[in-house]
Amino acid sequence: MIDWYLLLFIAFTLVMVTIEKTGNHRNSYDYVVLGKNRGLSEGTYSLLIQFMTGATFLFPLFLTETLRFSSVLVMIVGALFVYSVLVKIMNNEDIKHLVLYPMQSSAEITSKPLFLFVLTFSNVGSIFIQTSLVAFLFQDLFEQSSFVGLSLFLAFCFLYFGLGGIYGVHRIGSILLYLSYFILSFTTLTLFLRTGIGTIFSRYQQQFSSLMGGSILEVSLCFFTFFLVMVGQICTSYYFWQSIDSVKENHRRSALRYSLFSWGALLLAFVVLTIFLFVRNDTPNLSGLLTSFSQIEPFFLLIIAFLLLTLLVVGVGHNLYSIVCLFLMIQSKANRKGSPFQMVKQAYVIGIAVCLVVGVASAHYYENLTMWLPYFISFFASAGVPFLFVYVTGKIRGKATFYTMVLMSIIAVGLIQFLPNIWLIAPVSSGIAFIIHLLIRRF
Repeated sequence: MIDWYLLLFIAFTLVMVTIEKTGNHRNSYDYVVLGKNRGLSEGTYSLLIQFMTGATFLFPLFLTETLRFSSVLVMIVGALFVYSVLVKIMNNEDIKHLVLYPMQSSAEITSKPLFLFVLTFSNVGSIFIQTSLVAFLFQDLFEQSSFVGLSLFLAFCFLYFGLGGIYGVHRIGSILLYLSYFILSFTTLTLFLRTGIGTIFSRYQQQFSSLMGGSILEVSLCFFTFFLVMVGQICTSYYFWQSIDSVKENHRRSALRYSLFSWGALLLAFVVLTIFLFVRNDTPNLSGLLTSFSQIEPFFLLIIAFLLLTLLVVGVGHNLYSIVCLFLMIQSKANRKGSPFQMVKQAYVIGIAVCLVVGVASAHYYENLTMWLPYFISFFASAGVPFLFVYVTGKIRGKATFYTMVLMSIIAVGLIQFLPNIWLIAPVSSGIAFIIHLLIRRF
């Protein structure tokens, strides 16, 4: 059992040190756009935080079990493809007017509120995935109540990102992210050197017939799943587009490149750590991964838990921040009466409600991960299709995007019942979404 009270002490210390800055916003403008026109360093971090999502944790586990070291090739090549798509569409003016400037007049103005609701659903879905992982950690690894653990975790996230706004995301979140990178590097290297690289390699050869796994078809399906889900999850995040807009124009491409390179390094480290855990079991699979965790020395078990919770805090935090910003945007567009300060307070209430609802749902459904996860794979893979249209045509249509995602959200419920292979869900969903989106755009 992990001494998780030490984690609470660290969290309490961080809150006390930064409490003076947290929530210090006179109006909604300070909450959203403080620190605009960032340079290369801050811009790289602001984009890197977007990749700290549930997919960052789940893909290394699922891909490594299926493909072993072939998963490295899938994730690195997939990240390069993600970069090639994002670098071409990140300066698209139609997307900026649709997502960032809803008060300005532009084409399809009536579609903007619809598209904002799509962005909100995407961020709520990401929070649900990440808080389910938190519930798993507390219940199965910490041996504590998942409801209590999630309540403390979400309270921490809300203090920093719900109340902290853009300050919490960029200033406090950066400290947590840098600390996570150090912990992951230190832990992985130490575990490998203490056990012996030769010993680990020998055990690997005994348990697996080859270093690489998966046929050409399996590798291709895994690649498309990784690529489509990440494009959909990134492009439907309000925070991502706000971060792109806040980076100086001459630094945007470089910031995106460096952030994706850092993300690839993080994924590679997770693969290596997963391989290390797999070879500690006679039956290397995901179900035995928890057993491997319990066999690690208490110190390393504690810092790995701290690493996972810290990255999940950053991931949940930026999604929560996006939801609050989207609420402020919808309120502004509706011309609701009241001061900007009152709007921010209302947004805080919305943030608390989101934390409460998602937290309760996550604690209740996290054990059925294999049942509901395919639905989000289908949704995010479908959500990326309209942005791939932007990659080809240079234009996006808000109404067509909205109705495509709504239809695919309904179709996905039945679709996943007929696709037992999880790696088929994303390619098939994106193919159906492509046909639907094409028909809606035409008619």
